[in-house]
Amino acid sequence: KDIMETIYRNNYGESIQDVADKMRIVSNILGDLPDEELQSVVEKSYMLQDAYDMDFQENIRGVNALMDQFGITSEQAYELINQGAQKGLNQNQDLTDQIAEYSTYYAKLGFDAEDFFNIMISGAESGAYQIDYLNDAMKEFGIRTKDNSSSTNDAYTALGLNVEKINNQFAQGGTKAQEAFATVTQAIMSIEDPVKRNEIGVALFGTKFEDLEESAVFAM
Repeated sequence: KDIMETIYRNNYGESIQDVADKMRIVSNILGDLPDEELQSVVEKSYMLQDAYDMDFQENIRGVNALMDQFGITSEQAYELINQGAQKGLNQNQDLTDQIAEYSTYYAKLGFDAEDFFNIMISGAESGAYQIDYLNDAMKEFGIRTKDNSSSTNDAYTALGLNVEKINNQFAQGGTKAQEAFATVTQAIMSIEDPVKRNEIGVALFGTKFEDLEESAVFAM
């Protein structure tokens, strides 16, 4: 009750009932939080809602995904979301939805939370309008690194890479997976024949590689 009244006195929420509803959303998604953090989370989600027209519940889901996947605090998560929105990642009003859906794929490729946002920002700055296309390409790449399929392994071979070594690096996750990602993408970028480059890009990143044009993927 004290937290609820404090939040409302701080000029958040349309009414005491509205604040109570938002506190319940936070507790349902993030679980029991210390009083100070509960107040902070509710107020910062109100701020994102007011500043960027982000849905309150999606804010919390995005924050929860960042905390779960990358082991960061709620304060760090809000800072990244705010910075990302300022740099154009919420251009389609779906940044927190993107975070909730795709953060797990970046984490499995060994990236941390800052990497996740920097990669999206780089792709967006390259001219890509659909951020979900960027993230879907990364998702497809992550899936292909785990499937050990003939098409994926054939693509590695066509790039002149050691299939067993690359698969092992991706399986280890963390910095090893990051190194493997850099090795693969740099090998694709070095292909001079644009048709061959596109063929291998699609084999590893899916059809979004073609939809985005390679410049956006390479920027990431």
